[in-house]
Amino acid sequence: MVHLENVIDVNCTHEVEFAQACLHNHYGWLTIVSIALSLLTGSKLGFGVDGQEICSALVARCLERTGEIFPTDPWHVMPADLAKYYSVLPADPNAPVGIVPPPDVGRQACST
Repeated sequence: MVHLENVIDVNCTHEVEFAQACLHNHYGWLTIVSIALSLLTGSKLGFGVDGQEICSALVARCLERTGEIFPTDPWHVMPADLAKYYSVLPADPNAPVGIVPPPDVGRQACST
């Protein structure tokens, strides 16, 4: 889990509202192909479909609403990139796994 310090409530609200607005968007399979080709060839060419993104890209785009700035375009951010940016270490394999809370609980999780 990553906890962001100094996120004001209004930015947190924007982050949650943006995520909820994207709730019914389609998964970015074409973005996955684009990322795979970039990794295999070293190319900086990227492609995808507007309104479709991968999960980590959605997280990055939500985090932008809190003032975070990423060194690459958020739509191409992979889970490993997020782990690198936030210095996330591998989890304990025996750690308990949580559940996704209802939407109204997510707002409270942002408060500092």
